[in-house]
Amino acid sequence: MKNLIKLSVARNDLVGGIPSSLGNLSSLDYLRLQHNHLEGGIPYALGRLSSLKIFSIAENNLSGIMPSSIYNLSSLTHVSMGRNNLSGGLAPQLGFVFPNLVTLYLAENQFNGRLPRSVSNVSGLNQLDISSNGFSGLVPDDLGKLRNLLLFDVHDNDLGLGTAGDLDFLASLRNCSGLQYLFIHGNRLGGRLPDTVANLSAQLEALKMGGNPISGSIPQGIGNLYGLEVFYFGESLLTGKLPVSIGQLQNLGQLDISLNHLSGEIPSSIGNLSRLLYLYLNGNDFGGRIPSTLRGCKDMEKMDLSLNKLGGTIPDQLVAAFQSLITLNLSYNSFNGTFPSDIRNSKNLVELYVDNNSFSGEIPEQFGEISELKILHMQGNYFQGSIPRSLGSLRGLEILDLSGNNLSGPIPLELQKLPFLKKGFSRISVDSLLLGIRIFVGEFLK
Repeated sequence: MKNLIKLSVARNDLVGGIPSSLGNLSSLDYLRLQHNHLEGGIPYALGRLSSLKIFSIAENNLSGIMPSSIYNLSSLTHVSMGRNNLSGGLAPQLGFVFPNLVTLYLAENQFNGRLPRSVSNVSGLNQLDISSNGFSGLVPDDLGKLRNLLLFDVHDNDLGLGTAGDLDFLASLRNCSGLQYLFIHGNRLGGRLPDTVANLSAQLEALKMGGNPISGSIPQGIGNLYGLEVFYFGESLLTGKLPVSIGQLQNLGQLDISLNHLSGEIPSSIGNLSRLLYLYLNGNDFGGRIPSTLRGCKDMEKMDLSLNKLGGTIPDQLVAAFQSLITLNLSYNSFNGTFPSDIRNSKNLVELYVDNNSFSGEIPEQFGEISELKILHMQGNYFQGSIPRSLGSLRGLEILDLSGNNLSGPIPLELQKLPFLKKGFSRISVDSLLLGIRIFVGEFLK
């Protein structure tokens, strides 16, 4: 079929290798083979398809290196090879031989070596995704030449040396005024977080830099990135306070700065983030109280404040404001007082961790109204009184831990009716101990 221009057999169940005879389709400008079960290497003969513009072989089981003949295809605009087992490096001249490239997708392979500096010469490039490979070395510092860049995704590689200078390329990216997605997390990028990160494109929707040995503090100017919807700086070495300007990011749906060394109080301005769904501040050194303004984040689904130095009582109506809450983790802090009974308003709550604090008083009967609850950790507090019989209404409860409190009295018989309960502990009287074993670990004894 020498006159064939377009060939697509994508999203089927084709097996075997890519036929070398496809290299005879001299008029072909569109070849899509993605999402099959093809294996083997990329045929050298495909380098004869001089008119090819769209080349997609992603999501197969292809292996081996990219044949040198592919670099003859100077008409290519879209290259998609992601989710295979391809290996080897990219040719240093990549940016010169593919001058018309718009999309380069090589994610989830076994490529290695450096990201060629010549890539900055592909002036029309708007999507570059080489994530989840083994690329190493420094990120080119002249990427600002890519004025049309929308997506830059290099996460989960070995980029950087873990030292100062690794993040110098960020200054150049300020020239990419349309940049929407910047994913550099999960590398070895080190040094101090430069203030220039606050000068990135106002069009930026997602910024992920976590999982790197980046030190320094989050700049006050971060509020300039008012288009941000996702902000991930977790698992790094950041210090200092969370800037008040974070409250200017009113489109933010996910804020994750977990597992750093941030300190000070949680700024009250965080309550301005009315679209916030996921808040992860765990594993830092935040102190003081939870700001009552957090009630403004009414659509919150997951909130983790564990492993900090927070204290005081839980603000009135705070938990009640989160009617869509699925996971709440307040463990390993110094919260005190009674636990708010308005937790009943969180009808969708599945996981609740309030362990290892200083809560006191009785366990609220209202817990029995949270019908979706599966995991309840309340151990290591000063709760007293008896275990509420209402917990027997939680038909989906799988894990219950009430150990290390001042509870007394018998374990309610209603807990025997919970069909999925796997684990539970209570400090109870000796008379109730055998009953407790039968209720709480009966599944294992069976």
